[in-house]
Amino acid sequence: IILLKGDELQSMTMTSPARLRAHHSEFVKHSISSRLPDILLSVVNEMPQIDQEGEHASKIKVAAKGLADGTFTITSINSSDGGPCWIEYCRANCGKTAYEVDWWFLENYVYRALMNWVDYFQTSLDPFQSHKRQSIEIGIKQLRQSNVHVDGKDYDSFYFHLLGCLWGNRADLSISAGKVGGHNLETDAHSLLVDDSKQVYQKLLQLQTPQFEGGSSSVVTIILDNCGTELLYDLIFVEYLLRTFPKISICLHCKSHPVFVSDALKVDVMTHIDELKTIGKAGSLSEYCDSGRLSLSEHDFYTSPLSFWEMPEDLKASLFNYGLVITKGDANYRRLVGDGLWPHSTKFQHVLSYWNKSTSLLAVRTCKAPVVIGLDYKIQDKAKAIDSKWLVNGKFGMLQFKK
Repeated sequence: IILLKGDELQSMTMTSPARLRAHHSEFVKHSISSRLPDILLSVVNEMPQIDQEGEHASKIKVAAKGLADGTFTITSINSSDGGPCWIEYCRANCGKTAYEVDWWFLENYVYRALMNWVDYFQTSLDPFQSHKRQSIEIGIKQLRQSNVHVDGKDYDSFYFHLLGCLWGNRADLSISAGKVGGHNLETDAHSLLVDDSKQVYQKLLQLQTPQFEGGSSSVVTIILDNCGTELLYDLIFVEYLLRTFPKISICLHCKSHPVFVSDALKVDVMTHIDELKTIGKAGSLSEYCDSGRLSLSEHDFYTSPLSFWEMPEDLKASLFNYGLVITKGDANYRRLVGDGLWPHSTKFQHVLSYWNKSTSLLAVRTCKAPVVIGLDYKIQDKAKAIDSKWLVNGKFGMLQFKK
């Protein structure tokens, strides 16, 4: 149950269920004991700047072993390395093991700690650069082989590009523990659990009307997720939106440091734009950047353990001035709902009641964590009948809209 009073709504506070922890889910337990250690060890093995026998490698290996055997313990992280300060976030968790803290906190904490262990804020060397490079190459290869070209201002054309964004989200290196492979973007009607795409299309048409022209309410913000296949399709979608809806502008929100292996930084976005040029796709993106209709932003909030209702005031003031916010991927979805143990049938509109009423929201997500809302029991039963792992394997997608 969400308990919101008028003053609480203004301050973006709310009561939500307990967040996921290891004892709630075998998937979460496996993520902590196997997937996270594998990701850390892949950095040791594949980041060329790391001495296999040096201090950096030693710290990472100790952390990986601790996560695997349950002895990993939370210690505070300050800003002395040049990165975000985590003292407040860690205060209630210091001294606890990985199995005693919220999964959402732990995952973000491990990536923040990794940035310290590899001196990221001193060198700007991305520990996941080789993974990202491979994922781009695979995505470009898929696009080269695709002969499908859809261009039009009608709903069907819009829907085609939106589905590319959705199913591109299946390509997530934090789920595959950094292993890069091809991904099937094809789907069928059973795979889409919620489809509010027609409402989104109507919203975009509304942003074309004179009352929205020229102001911040005509801005569409896309909070990005993964590099590689997903980001390539996202950028094709962005180019399509800017070309089709000439009165809108788009701001892409990126992570401020590497996290969840493949999440996009500003530099990654520019790399992907350059790669798309080489195959003759989305060629106008650079021009849109130059004209100001396409811009990039970053914020430490997106690498923090906070939920969206805990947004800092500067980010809240920015997002809630825009006409439409699109969140991409599983991590952003978990942040929207606080990674809480909501009953799956809980209404999306109810949980998102903290969201500003004048800013529409679209959550684009494939299911890769046991957190989901807005599904009636018939839809849940259908998904279970098709695949018992429907919540976590990325086969099922959702396009959930809040006006």
